[in-house]
Amino acid sequence: IKTAQAPETVLANSWNDLSGSLLKSLQFTPQEISSSRLDREIVGQILRDKLENIVSDDDTYNRVVKDLQKHLSELQTRMSSIDGTNDDAGNLYKTLVNTSFGDAADSLRKSNMHSTADRLVGKYGDPRTSLKETQLSFVTDRIKGVKSSFYRILNTLDVYHRISKVEYVDVLHAGMPRGVKEELVELCKNLLIEGHTSDYAVKFFSLRNPEINPNDLDDEARKEFYSQIQTKGGKVINKFFNKEFNLEEGVELPNDRRFFESAMKLMYDGEIHPDTLATIKDSVFFEDFMNYRQSVLNYLGCDRYFAKPNHLVNGKVVESSSEFKFLLMGCAPDQMFTKLCRQKFNSDVWLKTFGKLGGAVLGVTVLSQFLMGRMKAPKVSEGNN
Repeated sequence: IKTAQAPETVLANSWNDLSGSLLKSLQFTPQEISSSRLDREIVGQILRDKLENIVSDDDTYNRVVKDLQKHLSELQTRMSSIDGTNDDAGNLYKTLVNTSFGDAADSLRKSNMHSTADRLVGKYGDPRTSLKETQLSFVTDRIKGVKSSFYRILNTLDVYHRISKVEYVDVLHAGMPRGVKEELVELCKNLLIEGHTSDYAVKFFSLRNPEINPNDLDDEARKEFYSQIQTKGGKVINKFFNKEFNLEEGVELPNDRRFFESAMKLMYDGEIHPDTLATIKDSVFFEDFMNYRQSVLNYLGCDRYFAKPNHLVNGKVVESSSEFKFLLMGCAPDQMFTKLCRQKFNSDVWLKTFGKLGGAVLGVTVLSQFLMGRMKAPKVSEGNN
């Protein structure tokens, strides 16, 4: 297999091409790049402000999603040639691995080395016990991590857009206090940018207002208490969140299992916004993206935590490995953009520092070409005539 066709090379090139385009798509300025390279908390806030600004304008949102759709389509096409979960037809890498391991096993069996051959291709024909499966699964796992990282950004854009328009957010129903809605939205916005599998494992530890008691409210106050959230410029106009109490004085409410379920459903369940759907519905990755959302909902939302055994989506328990859940989460956007900004900043500094030196060296080199071989003719002494 050629170096350019090796899975490691394809994956690395695909990651660099797509991630590098994100800074341009989200229009990071040189000042933002300089600041973001220092700390993920800084880039997290910058990224959130940018996303909220993008989703507040339909034209800008459609442009960014369309740009992301183009790159994700290219990624899906590239990955199809090396993804071990696809059929052999058209999958060069899987075909080569099957052929190489199969030929080696046949050769070993001819030499009466059946046990070694079984280790290569699987005992009793079961590939799960083979080194060949290990080789294929390594690439498959890396592909899942790469795809999940970029699907997560697309899903984050869609969630921010739905919240901005207060559309397709069924979990923010009329029976939920507005203060809880605002807490829920704030948690989800942060999780989508900064969340890791550990946050999902402990069912979203968050400090909340414990004083939610609508019993002593009059009709007008009760109507306001259960009102829907309001947004402006992509941001939520909080009326209760961190207003009537200091957030630092908040407490976790471990008995509120519905809060975790509502957060998961707001982020990963239900329909995506029609604006998003219109752009990506005909894409080659559309079905894969929708499956990604459902997988996160099931595997991370239905993962049982011994301290909060009832915090489950739809009351179901779904078992999975820690590695699978890690790959399903992918890279957190704030971490991804911190690395991207650091690389971009260092590259620009390097070019600025050594570009002038390189130009000077090139100029001297070119100039010297005109002087080479042009020496003055030696003077002949008259006394030697």
